[in-house]
Amino acid sequence: KHVPDGVKILPLDLTSGDESLREAVRQAESFFSPAGIDYMVHNAAYERP
Repeated sequence: KHVPDGVKILPLDLTSGDESLREAVRQAESFFSPAGIDYMVHNAAYERP
């Protein structure tokens, strides 16, 4: 699907642990440095057993 310029998609597993979350933050910051991030959309799902 088409993603507009300036939009980045960063997959993230919230259950993957602290270091994984820190790496995701570093990657997100690198996308838009030094401007920063204005909006963040979280789309979480629960996988049923």
